Amino acid sequence: MKNVSIVAEGGGTKIAYTAGVLKCFLEEGILVPYCVGISAGAEVLLPYVSRQIRRLEVTGIEAPSQKGAVGLSAWLKEGSIFGIESTNNFIQKETPLDFKAFYGSSTAMDTGLYNMEEHTIEYFDKSYVDPSMTLIKASCALLLLTKPYQFQGKKYFDAGLVDMISIRQAEKHGCERHIIISTKEEGYVRKKAPGYQLWLTKMVYKDPQIVDDLRHRHERYQEQ
Repeated sequence: MKNVSIVAEGGGTKIAYTAGVLKCFLEEGILVPYCVGISAGAEVLLPYVSRQIRRLEVTGIEAPSQKGAVGLSAWLKEGSIFGIESTNNFIQKETPLDFKAFYGSSTAMDTGLYNMEEHTIEYFDKSYVDPSMTLIKASCALLLLTKPYQFQGKKYFDAGLVDMISIRQAEKHGCERHIIISTKEEGYVRKKAPGYQLWLTKMVYKDPQIVDDLRHRHERYQEQ
């Protein structure tokens, strides 16, 4: 398993499939030395690193299915369509992350964020994951659907605006072989962002670079 990575794509509730793959890996003793993910992909990698099969089930299936995770209730409580705080609280209540096992695990982990000020993707290793879960929450802060998060003195949201499949980060880490867990169907081709989405992004963020990144997202996805 030397120089092998797991690259976990985001995908919202579709990470139920990713959780199933990772559960199988843990059951079969398939332990890689490095993993990297963005958005929900990062969330579901936490229990793989800490070797908590039950937390995989909660993260992948039960948490997204809870009442109020998405929709009006989340908007009233958090001002976002997707309730990141309530989802994180549910996971932590049902199956708290075993931080001792997580930090002591033989598997390293990186989580990607989009830096809103510098318009760059930054990756943070697992030492930045703490009980507040701010790093993971920021990674799950979807464009337009949730509010950005303050982390390390800067404002961040989901890295999926630029890095949807973090293959380059895995290569930078020195990995030569990769297990890429996609949440898209075989043969998937990402379409251009529709005009209304570009307009909304312009109105909400008032940042031409963020709009431009969205405009070219489908091209980067195909490259990755």
